[in-house]
Amino acid sequence: ETAGKAFDFIALLSTIIFLMAFTFIFNFPDYIIGPVQHLREGIREIMQKNYRHRVPVEGRDEMGELADAFNLMAARLDEYEHSNVAQLMFEKNRAESVINSLQEAGFGADLEGRVLFANHFALDLLGLKSSETVGKPLAGLCARNDLLRHIVESASGAPFKIISDGKEQFFVREKTPILKDGQALGFLYTLHNITTFQE
Repeated sequence: ETAGKAFDFIALLSTIIFLMAFTFIFNFPDYIIGPVQHLREGIREIMQKNYRHRVPVEGRDEMGELADAFNLMAARLDEYEHSNVAQLMFEKNRAESVINSLQEAGFGADLEGRVLFANHFALDLLGLKSSETVGKPLAGLCARNDLLRHIVESASGAPFKIISDGKEQFFVREKTPILKDGQALGFLYTLHNITTFQE
């Protein structure tokens, strides 16, 4: 009878130990690997410039401190990104205001042939919209717009005529390199209205 009770006790104890070991085997990797996976996912989000992503802080051990440091870094990057975007938008709006205040038609393109900017005088003359011009390849626009193709590809400085609003206007094209620190970044195309002089 004592041996039977001891056997039952040992069997119960073995079952409890087995269940504990089974639970430990399945949960322990998550306990160790889980924070690492969260951190790896956070790094991927940061690489994709999602600076609002945060890693959950679990515990106050080394992994918790690492998660805290990661979240602080993400918050600083988010703040830096928003301040840079605001500054860039301010500079962009200021540049657009200067370009549109010019009394002559003008547009710029980079060395890869992509339109950087175009003021409203140029867009009106070319019959284009800013949304379909700025940032687009110049070659593709030239293929659909004869006047733009003439302005870009013409090698002569001879005056040419544009009929706008039923009136003849004469222009001379000027192509000027856009320079920074002595290096060419692109070209500025300016159309000087010489109608009065031509007449």
